[in-house]
Amino acid sequence: MAKARRLIAEADPSDRNITVWTDSEAPNYEAGVYYREVLRELGFHAHLKVVNAGNYFWVIGNRSTPNLDTGWSDWFEDYPHPNDFIQPLLAGSSILRFDNGNFAQLDVPSIDQKIKELREALGPVPEDEYAALDKSVMELAPWAPYGSRALSTFVSRRVDLGKVVWNPTFGADLASFRFK
Repeated sequence: MAKARRLIAEADPSDRNITVWTDSEAPNYEAGVYYREVLRELGFHAHLKVVNAGNYFWVIGNRSTPNLDTGWSDWFEDYPHPNDFIQPLLAGSSILRFDNGNFAQLDVPSIDQKIKELREALGPVPEDEYAALDKSVMELAPWAPYGSRALSTFVSRRVDLGKVVWNPTFGADLASFRFK
């Protein structure tokens, strides 16, 4: 906190009013409250804006929503490929979509060009190139990753856990539950 206070004092931002966005579900609401309090400790006038969870991403993805200063977001992949994360969340072209997921409003032509090149690459996933792209984006700091959500499935001892199919995107496949 001392280093953060020093850096903020050096930057001396003229606008210290910050709206922190979150939704009404746990643990997102609690994370928003915590984040607001940290910003207050750093000397900002932070206000919490809580949106119904069913509308949250539509509200923060709408560029006309006022005071889109900061907040939380998460992402569950739809398919196991790096572009399922990179394209919708970091490409400038995503900003103009009705389902905008680029909440940082990042629009950097060189990043967009690399995303396009990687998306169109044939053959195996160029993991090293996606890693380099991720590193270059993080150096711009459009957001700050702070953790990964842990998800669980609880079953009775009578259920054969070895047969349960669980997916981080879709959760438990209830059809896979079998009694021992």
